[in-house]
Amino acid sequence: MVDPSTDASPACPQRGRWTVRHWAAFTAILIAAGGLRIAAAHNDLWLDEIWSLDLAGKVHAPIEVFTSLHHDNNHYLNTLWLWVVGPEGNWFSYRLVSLLAGMGTVVLAGMIGARRDAATGWIAMLVFGVSYVMVLYSSEARGYGMVCFFALWGFHSLERFFAKRSWTAAAIYVVSVVMGLLSQPVFVSFLAAAILASLVWLMRPLFSNFAGMVRPNVGSIGPASSARPASASAAERGTAPLKPTIWSALAVIAIQLVPLLALLLLYLVDLRQLTIGGGTSSESLLHSYASALAWTLGTPLTGVPLAFGCLVAIALCGAGLQLVWRESPDQAVFFLGVIVVFPLGLAIVRASSVLYPRYFILSMEFLLLLMSFWLGSLWTGQSRWHRTAAVAIVLAFCVANGVHLASLLRHGRGDTSGALRFMAERTPGPVISLSADNGFRIAYPAVYIARTAVPDKTIRVSRMGPALADGPEWFICHKESFEPPVPYSAELFGRTAHPYRLEATFPAAPLSGLHWFVYRRQ
Repeated sequence: MVDPSTDASPACPQRGRWTVRHWAAFTAILIAAGGLRIAAAHNDLWLDEIWSLDLAGKVHAPIEVFTSLHHDNNHYLNTLWLWVVGPEGNWFSYRLVSLLAGMGTVVLAGMIGARRDAATGWIAMLVFGVSYVMVLYSSEARGYGMVCFFALWGFHSLERFFAKRSWTAAAIYVVSVVMGLLSQPVFVSFLAAAILASLVWLMRPLFSNFAGMVRPNVGSIGPASSARPASASAAERGTAPLKPTIWSALAVIAIQLVPLLALLLLYLVDLRQLTIGGGTSSESLLHSYASALAWTLGTPLTGVPLAFGCLVAIALCGAGLQLVWRESPDQAVFFLGVIVVFPLGLAIVRASSVLYPRYFILSMEFLLLLMSFWLGSLWTGQSRWHRTAAVAIVLAFCVANGVHLASLLRHGRGDTSGALRFMAERTPGPVISLSADNGFRIAYPAVYIARTAVPDKTIRVSRMGPALADGPEWFICHKESFEPPVPYSAELFGRTAHPYRLEATFPAAPLSGLHWFVYRRQ
């Protein structure tokens, strides 16, 4: 949508020019998306962000980010940024790069959608702007926001390269993929899907022998001809597929070889020595993947809503794949690879019992893009009912995600500052003595945040907790944020002389952070 010169759809009647109405809509969506992300970032750092900050503090030179840390919480570009900001930063400075990447992701989604038609561009911007997972991961100091940005940037530049054989687009693709790999290793799924789609594109002449498989004059990995007036020729539209030649084959090999070499170098210096930080064991790979699909639409993570959301996501994915398959098989292969095949394959190779929905962030992102394509085609349908259905689906998506966004704005990634202040107000002396059901997960962020939340108090942590004869005054239990914020019990009994009674609950929004249940010795 930022390139309106290529759009001549009814929504943009003057070819090459935007009206005030179009600029106003673009600005309004972008401001709303940015406002949501800034508001979502205005809260405490959570465990993994503090952990990343601690890793950055161990680095004495930028090269050590790649050669010394060897930890899965080390997202290279994010760690470099945290190292530059230093230990005296705040939530805004630490999360600034992710916020900018999140804004760029919304713009890129609109640009990619607008290559099909203007309606798809607007829908894509709106969907990405209000998506809970996109807002969440682009408002925290980790690498997932940058992964989403560089993935869409790489997809957009690969589109342009295949459609117009633009060497500028080829260079941008190489840069975006390398930067994506430096953002977070899950980007490997995108690279694998792009390579597979490139191979299908090179074999495109073979596919053209099958009648009806590819519509005439439609570019591969790129724009659909339905986005242009029927009277315009393919050459005028700039979407005529360029037939693969020996030189195009060499070009495809070249633009994919550089990222592969970068990945090999990362493997040699860091990935083969990687230490997994740990977490809560998942029920199964399929359950984690199904949860990611459901969260793409904004449905909760348990029970019937999870099953319903997963089934709807699969249906939308199938409808979107059918749509793009009719236009270009290589694009369909890319979406199938990046949404399903390679994220699951990477999880299997990783062989970890800890799987969070964020590990499938690229599946969620490109499912959102594919859903935008399908909704755009629904909007441009001949019947009024098509448009009504498109509007209803978009509104339902906004409402479902809005519920979780409200929780994120209210609770953040856990109110550690609020919990510490709660205990400080009820502790007469200068020392807050506490223990927890998991010392690292609770005490680690508590000690860090206490420096600014309760600077006049000292945190003293006991590892034994209520097993002591005279235990600490406070005991904290926790749950993962995707679980209901319901305490285990109203009282805790151990080998102490006195039980611990629940005093307060501090919930966290889903998918990042932890619920805290604060107990006090009676």
